[in-house]
Amino acid sequence: MVILNSYKARFRHAGWQCGSRLSVLVILLLLTMRPVQAEDTLPPSYQWGRGYHIPAYHLTLGGYTKASYSSFKDGVQQAGLEDLSLFISWNPFSRLRLFSELELEDLFTLGGVASFTDAFKVERLYADFLINHEFKLRFGKTLTPFSRWNILHAAPLVWTSSRPMITKGNVVPQHSTGLSVFYNSSLFEHDFNVTLFADDSADLELTKDEYEFNYAFGGRVNYQLSRDLNIGSSFVAAQIDVQNGVDWQHTLGVDFLWQKNQFELQLESFFNLAPNYNTHNHYGLYLQGVVPLFEQIFAVGRYEYMYGNKNNHAVYERSQAVPIHVGVVGLAWRPAPPLVLKVEYRFGKNNQFNAPSGVLTSIAMFF
Repeated sequence: MVILNSYKARFRHAGWQCGSRLSVLVILLLLTMRPVQAEDTLPPSYQWGRGYHIPAYHLTLGGYTKASYSSFKDGVQQAGLEDLSLFISWNPFSRLRLFSELELEDLFTLGGVASFTDAFKVERLYADFLINHEFKLRFGKTLTPFSRWNILHAAPLVWTSSRPMITKGNVVPQHSTGLSVFYNSSLFEHDFNVTLFADDSADLELTKDEYEFNYAFGGRVNYQLSRDLNIGSSFVAAQIDVQNGVDWQHTLGVDFLWQKNQFELQLESFFNLAPNYNTHNHYGLYLQGVVPLFEQIFAVGRYEYMYGNKNNHAVYERSQAVPIHVGVVGLAWRPAPPLVLKVEYRFGKNNQFNAPSGVLTSIAMFF
């Protein structure tokens, strides 16, 4: 309830016109909930990769960490503790779940130890209200439901140390803060999922990201076309800061994921209609394949293309637009489900600012 009260305080300060309506909705939902029965007979327990569970309080603590080392073609070297994320999940009622991901980013690097203020970020902080088995409301700071990579970007879950260019947040910001509606059901006996969201980061954001919305709305649809193939589409309309004020941009994404017998093929693409003052629209894609070799060792290959800004600026900033090509080849070893070690070589054309060529390695683990 501390989390909910702090959010309500921010609404009053921001003067959000929908604050009273949301408060009424929260109260009605709480009235329909029942406290989760305490499991006093079960002691607290820890499972590697799934965290520390305290049944009596319906509380789970977990997270992940990532350490990396990279050596780039221009001679620059980077190393350090890239991510240290703490997950806190609490289920005080049968239909209410509170979740937070608090992160220390680049805490230790070759340049020294970062200050807590610079390293600390609120990656996620939200409340889930389960209306029924199909509908769920989420309020707070979440991962923007645009593309597959952004939703499942945690280092132990992805196959490479580096993120594809189009998922780095300079096309669509990685986070949104506001209200989301989730619908999970089936269509023709296959999974069908819809997410709609409205963002008000200008008033509600707790910690500032490099790129973020002012206001936005959009959604994502994912459909299990077959047992092995999922297809998806995402759309975002967002008000953003530009050099001469604010403007609106619109972005459409299409993606698919095919998985069978540990083989995997994934594609994501986007088209960004830039603000009016900019004559360049931006677009891009990546195609990534994974092939099992032996003893939980996998070969990974990825091709990336983006027609975007040369100097790693957000797509809505004025900058020279050029075609950028990137290739990635590497290996990923998963000796245990929570642990993954990765090494890759990245190369390309016009990529020195967005994805510089070089060798990247990392070790990541859920705890």
